[in-house]
Amino acid sequence: MAARGRAVTEARWFAVTVFVLILTNAAILGIETYSGVIDRFDEELKLVEHAFLAVFTVEILLRVAAHLDRPSAFWRDPWNLFDLAVVVCALLPVVREDATVLRLLLLARVLRYFDRVARPEQLVTAALAAMRVLTDRCLPQDVQAEAYDWPVAFSRRRVWHVGRPRTRSIGPCDC
Repeated sequence: MAARGRAVTEARWFAVTVFVLILTNAAILGIETYSGVIDRFDEELKLVEHAFLAVFTVEILLRVAAHLDRPSAFWRDPWNLFDLAVVVCALLPVVREDATVLRLLLLARVLRYFDRVARPEQLVTAALAAMRVLTDRCLPQDVQAEAYDWPVAFSRRRVWHVGRPRTRSIGPCDC
């Protein structure tokens, strides 16, 4: 069973399918942020959300099945742990009610496909630091809203001569 699970989960078509599903899920979660869409398609969107959750649960189960002969390898891979945590959080009723957290977690699964992220455990620290900057009240609302029209004379090249009085020469002091 582990060999079959590995054959499926290590296949390129599996990775591409999961990636497309994650992006599609992210797009649907983005569409849900519009109030008019929720009012008109609330039941359909919930059905689609449950379908995605079922597919992601099957994906995690396949990944676990692929590691049945060597379970420690599953637990050593930080991306497997991250994906498992996201799916488990999505299954918990408390987290499911907080849509913002769930959306961020589901969208963060896309990061596993970028090779530049060497240590996924740093993502949480980076996300918290980014949120601290984004929610800082000291920052102006729109940094690029101000523009100045300086006179052209300010841009001309100038040579400034600073007058310096000459010092008089004095002899050695009797200190």
